[in-house]
Amino acid sequence: MMSATNIFNPLGMENTHFRDDHAEIVKNMAYGYMPSKETFKLSITNFDTVGATSLLTTVEDLALWDENFYEPSVGGKALIDQLLERGKLNNGERIDYAFGLTHGRYKGLPVVDHAGSDAGYRADLLRFPEQHFSVACQCNLGTINPSELTRQVADIYLAGQLKVEGSKPEAPAVTLSEAQLSPKAGIYHNPDGDAIRRIIFKDGALRAVRGDNSIELKALGENMFRPVGQSMAVRFEPAGSGNRMRLVEVPDEGKAEFYERVEEWKPTPAQLQEYAGTYVSNEIEPPYRISIREDRLVLERLKLAPATLAPATKDLFTGGPGTIRFTRDTKGSVSGFVLNAGRVRNFRFGKRMESAPPEPRI
Repeated sequence: MMSATNIFNPLGMENTHFRDDHAEIVKNMAYGYMPSKETFKLSITNFDTVGATSLLTTVEDLALWDENFYEPSVGGKALIDQLLERGKLNNGERIDYAFGLTHGRYKGLPVVDHAGSDAGYRADLLRFPEQHFSVACQCNLGTINPSELTRQVADIYLAGQLKVEGSKPEAPAVTLSEAQLSPKAGIYHNPDGDAIRRIIFKDGALRAVRGDNSIELKALGENMFRPVGQSMAVRFEPAGSGNRMRLVEVPDEGKAEFYERVEEWKPTPAQLQEYAGTYVSNEIEPPYRISIREDRLVLERLKLAPATLAPATKDLFTGGPGTIRFTRDTKGSVSGFVLNAGRVRNFRFGKRMESAPPEPRI
């Protein structure tokens, strides 16, 4: 392949190639896994798409790739500069995203990063250019967060250089009563991308629910918390009149994100039936099918396991690819939905009108 001839071989990446035949047998290949009830199941790619996926490599080879950013023997300085060039919006604003790489900061230091996932595989390559230090993490379990792991490694090796700019030493954890904690539980919504945060009170603590898992929020004060193992802080504050509340995610650097608490919706089986059907998009060929199983909405897609959709607030569900907001026509009937999933924004589907069965002939 051209990629091996022009990129991998010159860099000495002998254990790297694009698998353009999903049936190819690869020596020492790690299988991807996903949890399944009380055990695990295989979760591997079964298609021949390359470029955005199907790259087989090792952390040792990624170290050779990383070194090319400092001594560009392949591509030259002009190509490396282009890869690192930030995008610019129509209004002239520079964004953090470059050519497949994201610029940012971590605890006071500039970083260049990109993570990825497919099937049961997860990976992250985190670079600290000024320190000439990088961490590559490859995982074959779909529930692992490699970005957290790379940063935990950096915390150890760069301990003397990392800091949270402008911050005070973190306050020790405090103990709060159920009366102080439980009122903060609920569903919080950010209209930017229809992001949802689910906060529950369980075992004497607040927990942020993510899929089938949850993370404890360590109390730093009556209204300030920190997810265990993360540098981000979470603040609860009043929002407007009455008992309305807002959740604010405060990263160690960057802009805060605001989530307003919304009324949790628990639809009846009859209400769920409104959403069942086949949905299609002009952007992709495969349809999305939504059915009802055991009084829950289930999303079915090509080549992927069925995903349960959990109601958040009226017409808004989470699960599977991200958040799904159902749309309605002028008569109030469900007419489609809008999918938001990370970098995918406002992906629209229309509900296919099922043709009525023919009248029986007598």
